[in-house]
Amino acid sequence: MGWKYKVSVVVSIDNAGQYLEQLMRSIIMQTIGFGQNVQVIFVNDGFADGSGAVCARFCERNPDNVRQICLDRNRETGAAWNAGLEHAEGKYVTFMEPDGLWSLNAFEAAVDFLERHAPEIDLVSADMEAYGISLQQHCFNQDLDAGTLVDMNTEPGRLRVNGSCCIMKTETARGHRFQERQSGWESTIFVNQVMLEKLRYGMLPGDVRYYYHGKREDGAAVQQWEMHQMYEEHSLESLFQGIYEASMERWGCFMPMMQELMAYAVAGGFTGENSVSNAGGLCDHKMYHILQYIEDNHLVGACNVDEFTRKVMLAFKHGVDLREAAAERGKLLVQDRCLQQRRAADNANYGVLKKWFERKAQGKKTDFYFLYNGFRRIAVYGMSDLGRYLVSELRDSQVEAVYGIDRRAEKIEADIPVLQLEENLPEVDAIVVTPVYYFGEIQGSLSGKTEVPIISIEDIINVME
Repeated sequence: MGWKYKVSVVVSIDNAGQYLEQLMRSIIMQTIGFGQNVQVIFVNDGFADGSGAVCARFCERNPDNVRQICLDRNRETGAAWNAGLEHAEGKYVTFMEPDGLWSLNAFEAAVDFLERHAPEIDLVSADMEAYGISLQQHCFNQDLDAGTLVDMNTEPGRLRVNGSCCIMKTETARGHRFQERQSGWESTIFVNQVMLEKLRYGMLPGDVRYYYHGKREDGAAVQQWEMHQMYEEHSLESLFQGIYEASMERWGCFMPMMQELMAYAVAGGFTGENSVSNAGGLCDHKMYHILQYIEDNHLVGACNVDEFTRKVMLAFKHGVDLREAAAERGKLLVQDRCLQQRRAADNANYGVLKKWFERKAQGKKTDFYFLYNGFRRIAVYGMSDLGRYLVSELRDSQVEAVYGIDRRAEKIEADIPVLQLEENLPEVDAIVVTPVYYFGEIQGSLSGKTEVPIISIEDIINVME
């Protein structure tokens, strides 16, 4: 069939409207040429954070190649991507989170690679890197000098675990569907089903990157892709069924790379709070069942856990109970993680404050950001050092810090009223979150109580460059 564009970009909008401007900049500035070669499809899946209005402005500016699809209710990311795929008019398609960014050479490099290797592959992928707080690269990054074809039979350890860093043939993508029940593994299942078609994929060179917002992850959480969301009872089973059934249907066996992927996923359930010792029924039933389909050499090679955890997994598969030892070790790991998290939070705050002082020495202040965006009345979440400093800087400006929000409200002395999150929050134009390391978690807590923009102080300071 004839294709109107070279690349279609399907974006699921899930309560992250503050990132859409930068997402669009990364698309408009693609070296492949935006107007003639790129289509953008925003799928508004029911969130009421103002994202729809932002997307509407982009549609007005680019009526030919930007459109917005509004779903009647929040139907989760998978449903949004499925809806967008139906309207894709590009020969190739990529599925993005709203806080994602592609390096500016990505679409040109992907199209060139896919055209040169059209009969051999349906999909290309890129390395990933976090922006914002965490600067971690993903453990499956390959950092190549030049693009290469990956043979899934001979190189099963070169996994792809996130669909947003992939660009694929639209025709092939339409032969599959994203799972519409939220599990945390929707894009993983989808891209691996596409890759199973030809047992090869293209890996783009290291100068092509997909960037995602680090939010509050420390290194371990980045590497395990927010696994705390993926261990509800149905999640691992959804992943297993999705890739096992596709592998068996296409090739009549559970392919080695799919076993590697499953070992990676299961391994996360044997660490910390998700360890064998306290995962209860999930480990007793779901994990044990899944482990029987994974050959021992793939469990031994799981790259996201240490040697002790690999031994625990292997023992559990073969009916040897190491739970008591795992429980004691798990307690120590949790304590150590808490200390690391506190240090990381302190370091994140220090980094923001240092950059803030540098901006102020250059004559730049936060009030310009607020006034430029029409925010004249704000609330400040977190009344420790960064929060108090923001209130102080705005004191003689045209922007009013109306109140603070802090779980320790009754113990805090401040120049403005300080409320707890559970209280009724007076109306303001925006809420600024100052505990930057925990921004993602705080944003989630606030989104159910307000429809105003929720902004990290770190993003404000970065914009002041």
